[in-house]
Amino acid sequence: MADQEKPLPVALRTRREVVIDALSTHFANDALDVEEFEQRLDSVHRATSVAELDDLLLPQLGPGVTEVKVTSVMGGIGGRLRHTDSHGRWRALATLRVHWVAGLATAALTLGPPVAACSQQDVWRLDVSGPVTYFIAEGSAEAGSREGDRTLAQWALEAWGRQAEPPLDMVPGPEASATIRVYWVPAGAGLYGEMRARRVEGRLAADVFVHPDTDGLGLDIAERARLDPLFRDAVVYLTCVHELGHAFGLPHTSAFADIMYSFQYGGDFVAYFMRFREKLEAWDDIQRASPFSTADGGTFRSLYR
Repeated sequence: MADQEKPLPVALRTRREVVIDALSTHFANDALDVEEFEQRLDSVHRATSVAELDDLLLPQLGPGVTEVKVTSVMGGIGGRLRHTDSHGRWRALATLRVHWVAGLATAALTLGPPVAACSQQDVWRLDVSGPVTYFIAEGSAEAGSREGDRTLAQWALEAWGRQAEPPLDMVPGPEASATIRVYWVPAGAGLYGEMRARRVEGRLAADVFVHPDTDGLGLDIAERARLDPLFRDAVVYLTCVHELGHAFGLPHTSAFADIMYSFQYGGDFVAYFMRFREKLEAWDDIQRASPFSTADGGTFRSLYR
């Protein structure tokens, strides 16, 4: 019997993730071309020491550019380049999305206007001093959405709202000014969804994009979704919950039990959705069953208390 591969030491695994994030930032900032980026990623996965990993890093990107802040994409890494100004406030210079396809990473950088954190440095938090307004777009055949998907998105919003003490007040609002907007878009490269930050009338806001077509989410997910409509709806619902978590300011985690778990850490993705599906006997149960771990709720309440 072949020897089983030994797990990486925690320090090496953690440093590997940091180096991958840094290289992705270099690539998005045009400091690396595609060939060099892929070569360095390959070397990252072959490295056996922290020193080897550190040798793969480029010099500092430039004054003030200090980190990537993960904000979105269940099936990959997403983030914003952070710049610290002379007053110690950070500004988001761009949105970075790193998509994992067949073990390789590709990045897309979307430039946008500076967005400053609202009151606490390095904390993304929506203004909940009044009702949080939301807009949920109509679905489309092109995106693969189905009747009931808008209700799933609304239930996902309400589920987060109930995590606060007292619960957040959320009401529908106009598309142009809503604090949270949800859109349905065609799936691509196995991605489930993403969140993009914006500003509305001086306050932080977020757009959430959900891919409801489970046929584009890998063979295992697609086959089970075709056989079990409740599983398909569980996937769409949990994707909404996950991406809305980013909209409220929650980062990815490496804990499989969390709704904010990032698929970049691997694992049984069918099982990730099935643990929620097993709570359901009928469609309406989706609204009543909790998608959250204890940690998810605790993180949310630490932001909105």
